[in-house]
Amino acid sequence: MKKQILIFLISTLSFISCSENSEKTSNTPYNLSIKNEKAYELYKSAKLKSQRGDYVGAKLDFEACLRIDPNFIMACLDINETNIEKKNQYLKRAFNNYNNATETEKIFIDLERENQYEKRIELFKSLININPKNSDAYYRLGNFYRQGNKLSESKTLLNKSLKLNPNNWLTNRALFGIKYGGYGDPGVGKNDENFYNFPDSISMLESDIKMLISLDTLNAAAYRKFGDIYRSSKYIDKAKEYYLKGVGVCNYEGNSYRSELIHVSGNATFLLGQVDESLKYFKESVEIEFDLYPKMKRIFQLAIVYLYDQNHKEAISVLDNFESGLNQIGFNESEINQIMVSIYNYKAFFYADMGNKRESYKCWDIFKKYADKVYEEFPEFDSSFIQQRNAALGLNSGLNDRLIRITPKNMESDFIWLNLLNGDLDSAKKIMDSSDLGSNVKSSLYLIYFSLKKDYVNASKLISKYEDNSIWWNGGNFFYAKLLLRNNMIEESRKIFNNIADGRFFGWTSGLFRKKAQIILKKL
Repeated sequence: MKKQILIFLISTLSFISCSENSEKTSNTPYNLSIKNEKAYELYKSAKLKSQRGDYVGAKLDFEACLRIDPNFIMACLDINETNIEKKNQYLKRAFNNYNNATETEKIFIDLERENQYEKRIELFKSLININPKNSDAYYRLGNFYRQGNKLSESKTLLNKSLKLNPNNWLTNRALFGIKYGGYGDPGVGKNDENFYNFPDSISMLESDIKMLISLDTLNAAAYRKFGDIYRSSKYIDKAKEYYLKGVGVCNYEGNSYRSELIHVSGNATFLLGQVDESLKYFKESVEIEFDLYPKMKRIFQLAIVYLYDQNHKEAISVLDNFESGLNQIGFNESEINQIMVSIYNYKAFFYADMGNKRESYKCWDIFKKYADKVYEEFPEFDSSFIQQRNAALGLNSGLNDRLIRITPKNMESDFIWLNLLNGDLDSAKKIMDSSDLGSNVKSSLYLIYFSLKKDYVNASKLISKYEDNSIWWNGGNFFYAKLLLRNNMIEESRKIFNNIADGRFFGWTSGLFRKKAQIILKKL
């Protein structure tokens, strides 16, 4: 008969709460089946490292755990394996042990299988019914509601979680994320006008940060959030300060999250106007990243930073060097096909932005060739493939790759956009007129078209129709602002250019227009 160990689980990714807080808890542990106490200790270590952002260290501990007990259900479910085939093997092993699982473990297995929103809610409720005095059970449903932006329901459950265990780190982190939304959390971030201009607001924020740090002084991942909060304010130097404090925490315990924090330190430094210094951070983040997929992310991010500086030659050189070394890095053929999709999608747009139409379309054709190869291997490819991969990596923000652009709708949208950027307006319009793309996507492309055709009347009609700016995502705002400027509507265009020029986050499409907007503003 299996030996059973009663353990606490405190979050979707972790169950360890490291705290200097001595408050008593009334938490009743989950009942989990496990054969070997050493495997259990390694599992706990893996979960704690995941919580702290050390995904490389976590994976190593998960693998060591599963070498001891290959059928440890929770480890098979939770291991952050980046290879989809291997991850599916782990999941299959957990599913095959369903009849041997405890009632709690069966719910975790069912959650892994279930994608429908309402059914997942019912499973989380069942978890609470089976474990009415477990802090984590309330956290999981509360956090699920939070991710769905049902904040009232979320707060109720998260507060119940805290009553059972005031030291539950991720419950506290979730409530912190509700209070300070945006930057990886649901909701809208603060700005100078409604928050940072008020000393009491800053004092409250610093107090909340101090509290969260006290619950786990070695949690380096939290410093990413702290810095991001300040990055949208006039205190960009404060953002950099928190990022670098996180680097110090990583240095103390060898946390692989160091690469992420070095990278965002580069982001803050770039925003401070110190481009050469920022590039040192970005390059270091690539050099110290050894896990394959995160390293790929760093390389794409480096190329994007060069795009932000409008240094197309270096941006393309980064991608070319990455391509030339793919076989040596350790990716298999399937993974290389997926990566080549991203490389050539990026290059198609980079060349278009620098005015090289011939190379742009040449890269687009290569992108399509590799897209076909991916579909040959994965005929049912859709967004769930990306979600599953990113979940395995533990990266909510993804990999900065372009693999999702191979779906038919995305390919059509991108090709229209590429035609517009290359100045082939008639070709773009011909495709748009016969397209069944969604109204927002189609309108965003028409906005660029009308703006480039100097058709102020139709462009303005679209702007009036979408007052929430939802059609500005691909540069429509930039081209419309140029149209306003052409019509001598200087103040109206200045406002739009200011918003583009002051962008604080590094989505790659903004890199096409941010520096251009800054140059235009200097001339106004």
